[in-house]
Amino acid sequence: MIAIIDYNAGNIASVTNALERLGFEYVVTQDPKVILSADKVIFPGQGRAAPAMKDLKVKGLVEVIKQVSVPFLGICLGMQLLLPFSEEDDAESLGIISGRVKKFPLSVGKVPQIGWNTITQTRQDPFFAGIPDICYSYFANSFYVEVASEYILASSQYGDTRFASIIKKDNFYGTQFHPEKSGSLGVQMLKNFCELGQGTTNKAVLIPAIDLIGGKCVRLYQGSYDKQTRYETSPVNQAKIFVSEGAQYLHVIDLEGAKNKEPKNTETILAIIKAVPVPVEVGGGIRTAEQARRYLDAGAGRIIFGTAAFTNPEIIKALVAEYGSSRVVVSIDAKDGKVATEAWQNVTEQSIGLVLNKVKAMGVTTIIYTDIKSDGALKGPNYGTIAEVLKSPFKVIIAGGVTTAADAVKLNA
Repeated sequence: MIAIIDYNAGNIASVTNALERLGFEYVVTQDPKVILSADKVIFPGQGRAAPAMKDLKVKGLVEVIKQVSVPFLGICLGMQLLLPFSEEDDAESLGIISGRVKKFPLSVGKVPQIGWNTITQTRQDPFFAGIPDICYSYFANSFYVEVASEYILASSQYGDTRFASIIKKDNFYGTQFHPEKSGSLGVQMLKNFCELGQGTTNKAVLIPAIDLIGGKCVRLYQGSYDKQTRYETSPVNQAKIFVSEGAQYLHVIDLEGAKNKEPKNTETILAIIKAVPVPVEVGGGIRTAEQARRYLDAGAGRIIFGTAAFTNPEIIKALVAEYGSSRVVVSIDAKDGKVATEAWQNVTEQSIGLVLNKVKAMGVTTIIYTDIKSDGALKGPNYGTIAEVLKSPFKVIIAGGVTTAADAVKLNA
């Protein structure tokens, strides 16, 4: 049973509607015994900090909330009230998670922030099962929380201010956005919370790929530029088709840029980013921080470094510090157990394990692994090597050879 705390600041209707669609049993309550005996507790919020805290005190719920030992989710104002103090009304709050609630500075532009914004995962957690590490969520807030990095599961940026969008301490979670209003991925997060402790497993996310040469969609056989298949559908239309069929993320590679050591299909890629309502990860020929920033600042979910990660790792470290680890990905492309660079034309003597250790030192948390011999062959992945890569301490995106639904099912197992 899920207890939804009933108080005057609660935005309860949207949460109960989402739980009903998901099929979870819940009760809306202000009874301490019911709250403390529930399997999960949801603390929705909408309104101002001081009146909300006053109502909690009148109802005798302040100490009750502090005693909750099962998974607890504070939403929007419910998240902010988990901290000791809010600049909104100079309100003393619950003090469960150390930090401070601050008002967005005038430099961010329009306050409050109302609408969709990107959230970027900074730590792995069961809360994110089946969720891409970059996705969009719905916000409505004038204030944001400032907490130690150890409590941050995901971050966002509004104007020039980076802030925590998901926090966690022990059994207490908080989301600054409204998961119940954030489309299918937001509802998936809510579902993940309701299923915490039930042995749920992480689900694979399928990411369709669009490879570009000369502004056209292509497929190479085993990375060979001499063995191309070209497709007539425009890249932008193909991206829209993938999204219409349920894609939650897109993978776009400038193959021409990779070969020429600098981006060559930038305008086409920027058009794709602008045309679709899902995050787009971009790679191919990105060798400088300026090239990476052009994509990231235009709205790319994340950028992918290949050769540059090995020739200039300081760029990777700087961009991780600037944009967050989930928005900078390193591609590890291997042939017969050895890592290849320069658009796969140069097979080095470096083993996959050695390179993984180097990438970890850059601060990267997500990698893309491609088995070159499987890529474009439409014959299935190299499961043996993939199994070894999946043991590494990274989120891993598998590319190369994934052709059928059976391939995806086997990888997810």
